Amino acid sequence: MFFECRLIALTFKYNLFKIVRSESIGGQRFRNAFSSKNQILFMKQFSILFSSLIIIFFMSGCHSPKPAVEGTENASLSGYWQLNYISGRRIAFEGLYPDKRPEISFDFSRDEINGYTTCNPFSSKFTMEVNKISISAPNASTMSACEGEGEKAFLDMLQKVNKYTVQDSVLNFLIDDVAVMRFAKK
Repeated sequence: MFFECRLIALTFKYNLFKIVRSESIGGQRFRNAFSSKNQILFMKQFSILFSSLIIIFFMSGCHSPKPAVEGTENASLSGYWQLNYISGRRIAFEGLYPDKRPEISFDFSRDEINGYTTCNPFSSKFTMEVNKISISAPNASTMSACEGEGEKAFLDMLQKVNKYTVQDSVLNFLIDDVAVMRFAKK
């Protein structure tokens, strides 16, 4: 698309200069159509300016913006993330997850978030825009009985988050501007 727009702009510029340098305009020689050299100079300067503006116009319209959540953002979220903080429970983090911590990973080809709650695997659909995320109700694929409240706390909080940040191998899930879950890249 970029090269097609550039070709159109260059063709237009060539044709404009061809008209300016043309042997005849309206049956008269171009140089005889003006009585002074200043008018000829003005027309040449005007045609150069006009063709430059047309080229800029065509070139600026040929670039398409890239989607917000592709490439670098997806790359920064790739891999496995292990939970190391969750808010909202009166039990200490180590009390919620004494043996194993929950983990997540993103599958951008299917818009799914997958992982383990500590004793059950889960998957869930998500939608993502620039620093905003919405995670649907997670589905546990097995229903092994898990000790404590850790699994329920994790799955409930996933549904509540609406924003995220990634910085220095740390993924934060937020509710509005309050960090409620923190993951470290594994």
